[in-house]
Amino acid sequence: PLLLPLLLFCAHADALSVKATQSKYAERLSRMMRAVSVPESTIALVPSASERTLLRGVSAALDDDKVVDAFTILYEDIAPVRLAGDLIFRTLESRVEAARNGKAKLVETAAYTDTELLAARKLFDLVDRDGSGGIDRQKLLDSGLLRSVGHCDGCACDSVRNCVKIDDLMVEIDSDGDDRISFEEFMLAASRLLYTESNVAEVMDDEAKRLLCELDSLADECDKTVLDELAIQAAARRRPSANERFDEMIVTFAEWESRCAAAADDTRLGRVLAGCFAGAKIPSLVAALKLAYVDYRPLRMMGDLIFRLMRSLV
Repeated sequence: PLLLPLLLFCAHADALSVKATQSKYAERLSRMMRAVSVPESTIALVPSASERTLLRGVSAALDDDKVVDAFTILYEDIAPVRLAGDLIFRTLESRVEAARNGKAKLVETAAYTDTELLAARKLFDLVDRDGSGGIDRQKLLDSGLLRSVGHCDGCACDSVRNCVKIDDLMVEIDSDGDDRISFEEFMLAASRLLYTESNVAEVMDDEAKRLLCELDSLADECDKTVLDELAIQAAARRRPSANERFDEMIVTFAEWESRCAAAADDTRLGRVLAGCFAGAKIPSLVAALKLAYVDYRPLRMMGDLIFRLMRSLV
């Protein structure tokens, strides 16, 4: 369904430089962006790591007028971008609403502060190493979290792989019985079952640092020379991945800005280019755009097309 709009856009790409602003689309995009621009402590309650990345990117984009202007022009002038954007923002709005409700519940039930929520999210993500959004029995075993906070003192388990303490904890915390601890379940039980200290945020930060050290140690044990050689051999046998293409585009925008910044003039295409120059320097926005480019094929096609248009200006 995207083929015809793409062909039409390619045939009339120069229309971008003269097309009048369609205020209804600009207003819609502005409303959607602001609706999902929320504090980091609210983003922490969104289960999906990918969606949290997108939300951070939207918030970062709103802080730069040139980026917002570029997004608005693309949203107004390219129907496939508009369709994809509407779908993504609709999903993000529902996630933000659920996150707000979850945060309100946590604050009401356990009086958590924003600092404690952020510290807990950091710790939760380190235990949830595959980013699935839930912690199962095996992840708890592998993390050593219970042992580090004293819950395994005097444990009479036959082995660490048959831990009664963890089994009991799963039953206690897993309120919906799906054998996975969600972030909200983790937070509701954390101060009651895991920690006795009054400063929960400090304890969780310490645990996060410990787990990070463990991960660093594992990484140091890898033979980096062998891994690098394998990567070189693999790269020689294949085309650049979507990740690599996106990274190359970000580097290219920096190079273009250093030698032909004047190309970012007051035409609509020039304003898009100015937004690209500005956005390429905002890490959280780059991360969000990269995720969208890699994970959503229609947006990747549009990204490649927009990049070619920007190349025509410089």
